[in-house]
Amino acid sequence: MDNNNLKSKLNFKVILLIIGILFVLLVPIKKTYRDGGTREYSAILYKVIKWHTFDDDYESGYKDTTEIHIFPTNFHSLDYYREVKPTSLYIINNNKTKRVKANTGSFNWCSLNSNDSLTKSCVTSDSLGPTDMKYKETLTVKRNDKIYHNNDMKVSKVEVYSNGKLNRLLDYIEYEKAIRVDLEKGEYIIVIHSEYAEGKAWYSLKINVE
Repeated sequence: MDNNNLKSKLNFKVILLIIGILFVLLVPIKKTYRDGGTREYSAILYKVIKWHTFDDDYESGYKDTTEIHIFPTNFHSLDYYREVKPTSLYIINNNKTKRVKANTGSFNWCSLNSNDSLTKSCVTSDSLGPTDMKYKETLTVKRNDKIYHNNDMKVSKVEVYSNGKLNRLLDYIEYEKAIRVDLEKGEYIIVIHSEYAEGKAWYSLKINVE
C-alpha cells in the first residue's frame, strides 16, 4: 500500500470522526411539553426553546417566543428558563358578570415549580407607583359592593388612592376572598398587597364607584 492510499484512508477516517463528533454535538433531541405546546430542542452545544405556553400577560393568551441558549448555559431543565413572575390577578365585580385584570406592581418572587434546585431562582422587581401606572380597564361598582378574586394568596392590606394620594384602607374579607368597597362616588386606585408561597407582590386596579 503506497503512502498516498494510506493518507487518503486516514483522511477519510478523520473526516468521518469529525462528522460523527459534529453530529453528537449539534443534532438536537426534540421534546414537547404539555404547557400549551412548548417545544425544546436540546443538543450538547445549544438548546432552542420555542415557547407556546399559556400566559394571560399576552394578548393572545399564549407566550409565543423563541429562545436560544448556548453552551454552557443550555443544560438546565425547562423550568429554569421560565419567566419568574407573580400569578396574574383578576378582580370580579359584585354580581360576578365582569372581571378585570389587575396591574402587577413590585414583587419579590421565587420559582418553586421544579425539584431541580438549580432552577429555583428568585427575582425582585420594582415598578411604577400605582398612581403612575396606566390602566386598560376600569371596574365599575356601587358603594358597599364586594369585589372578589380567586387566587390562592394571603392579603395583608388593601389601600385606596384618590387624587394621587393614599386615602385609606379597605376591609378585606378573607373567607370570601372579597374586598368591601365602602367608598363615595368617584374614581379610585385599589392596591392589594399579597403574599404567596413563592413570594410577595402588590396589584392595583382602577375602579369607578357610582
